[in-house]
Amino acid sequence: MCGISAFLDEATFKEAIEEIAMMLYSLQHRGQEAFGISVLSKDRKFLVMRSRHQLFSLFLKSWKKELIEKKVIGGIGHVRYSTTGSYSAPSQPVLLESNDIKFSLAFNGTIANYKELDSKLARRKGEYRISPKIKNNDSITLANVLYSLYIDNEKDIVEALRYLPNYVIGGYSIVVETNEPRIVIAKDPYGFRPLSYSYESGFYAASENPALELIGKKSWKEVLPGEIVSYDGGKLERIYSERKVEPSPCLFEYVYFSRSDSVFNGISIYDARINMGRYLAEYAPVDGDVVIPVPDSGRVIALGYSKASGIPIEEGIVVNKYLGRGFITPPFQRPLVTKIKYNIVEEAVRGKEVVLIDDSIVRGTTMSDLVPKLKLKGAKKVHIRIGSPPYKCPCYMGIDVPTKSEVIAKNDEKVIAKMIGADSLIYNSLDNLIKAVPLRNLCHACFSCKYPFSEKSSCEYIKMLIDRGGRNEI
Repeated sequence: MCGISAFLDEATFKEAIEEIAMMLYSLQHRGQEAFGISVLSKDRKFLVMRSRHQLFSLFLKSWKKELIEKKVIGGIGHVRYSTTGSYSAPSQPVLLESNDIKFSLAFNGTIANYKELDSKLARRKGEYRISPKIKNNDSITLANVLYSLYIDNEKDIVEALRYLPNYVIGGYSIVVETNEPRIVIAKDPYGFRPLSYSYESGFYAASENPALELIGKKSWKEVLPGEIVSYDGGKLERIYSERKVEPSPCLFEYVYFSRSDSVFNGISIYDARINMGRYLAEYAPVDGDVVIPVPDSGRVIALGYSKASGIPIEEGIVVNKYLGRGFITPPFQRPLVTKIKYNIVEEAVRGKEVVLIDDSIVRGTTMSDLVPKLKLKGAKKVHIRIGSPPYKCPCYMGIDVPTKSEVIAKNDEKVIAKMIGADSLIYNSLDNLIKAVPLRNLCHACFSCKYPFSEKSSCEYIKMLIDRGGRNEI
């Protein structure tokens, strides 16, 4: 899971860096380990900058003035959340340079079979230069595959993206910038991850629509599953990938990842989370005194629960905003971040039976910290209600939960409640969650262990990854 942004607009080079940075700022809930920006100047030269720090360091760099002087006309950006490869690997974008074409790319998702693809593409690796120079990384492999398809399809990058889904297993929303100049954005045919664009004055794209609205783009569209949108500075073209499958967007985007003010597949994330809370209140009622949300992603679900149950909602947990999201923190940092992230408002919980609402429990790190803190501040009882079903299975489409062993839902609800010190714990049902997001088909593999891949080879490959256990890396 990552956040991506892009633009091509020859008229606004002075604002270019600030605009792409602003879009990335609004996407940091999708990635906080590192960021990278690739820009294209008016003389068709690329410059790539990467940092293993959060994005605010961008404006402290001396090269901002230099980039304005270079008259930047296009660029793509990336905020990183590791799902494959090393947690310390450099951020995207990836830059590929050959005699035929130069392009940079960034994507959101996971290419599950990247090691196998990489070994098959060794014959062409000497024909171009690629950076960063790292191994065992799906973004590097994606650039390799894309260049190979570019050569095989009469040196047409759009056609290369048309045939890309025939080779990769996993999910992607991708932005590619060439030195023609051209911006091409695309979604895999399953449509796992969000991606939106605006074509008002120039062309702008971002993982989620609030990033576009932040820079004043009031009119925007979502990229459809399998759709490829190309802009060359003059005209916009839209085509579809050669592969046809039943779309199945990620249900966990609605539960946790996307911002509450985002829209995904025409459905408001806010409305979906309100519905999750309403259905949860009907499915798992409790005689509580106060509803307390786990900020931030549990807030809207808690609001829906409060409305449906009639139990008043209060802000009983204060979150340290400077620590980022605990779920997407690398595992070696996660326990410490969780420990210092939350404080309890004693006045909101003392002497009360608390209904603690969160979007999900994956590893149990957050709840194991919060329940003792609530009781220490005087809560009589803590009843946990979760807006989604038990998270049971690995994801190979863009979320870093690679093994069954690390999820707490390998235990039943009573055992989990005892482990974390809660008086009761009930998850929402999968039926309720699907009802809350009224789409024809959704990927709920993390809850049901049923993966959406239709081809036999793809299903067998995913089964092999599950049986193997661990991140798909050497």
